[in-house]
Amino acid sequence: MNKDYIAKEPEEIVDYKTESDDFEYDTYIKSDGEFNQSDPKEEYFSNYPKIFFAGGFIRLIAFAIDSIIISAIRTMVLNIFSLITNSNITVGKGGKYEIISLVITLLYFSILTYLNRGQTLGKMIMGIRVVNYNGERPEFTQTIIRELFMRYIHMQFPVFYVMIVFHPKKQSLSDIICDSYVLNEKAEYAFEFGKRKSYTV
Repeated sequence: MNKDYIAKEPEEIVDYKTESDDFEYDTYIKSDGEFNQSDPKEEYFSNYPKIFFAGGFIRLIAFAIDSIIISAIRTMVLNIFSLITNSNITVGKGGKYEIISLVITLLYFSILTYLNRGQTLGKMIMGIRVVNYNGERPEFTQTIIRELFMRYIHMQFPVFYVMIVFHPKKQSLSDIICDSYVLNEKAEYAFEFGKRKSYTV
């Protein structure tokens, strides 16, 4: 038999995704099979269902829980400060009380967000997490900008939080500036669990 007519085995399809890739392989492929050269910051979450992004209500509850915790920490710190300095710090605007309260609040959100992989205690309870544009823990500079400078601006102008309601990816002004997102981990888990169940049926 002529070797030219021998049927060849189909070539093995090679997955060129490496372990170092930070993004899902299919986000780089267009519908016609060509590589998509668009900005990875836009691509990673481009196909995420809206339900995966934490909305304003669940973030508000998480913030309320954090506020209670911060209030307890503030009371403890003020009591210790009063004992050391032998002075009473009165509640009110201006002065030592406001400065100490501001410092505790900003440090609480900054330290936990960075060291606890994007979660404060309130966010842990509500099952939401802050991530950067490729779904990982925010970098140190991102955390400083988002949780120190931008949170202070939000505290002075809370109206900026309204953006979360209208933004398609539920981003606040600080999220947009810092390339960060707040994800609903419970929604993601439910989606993945449902998908696995559908495969086994």
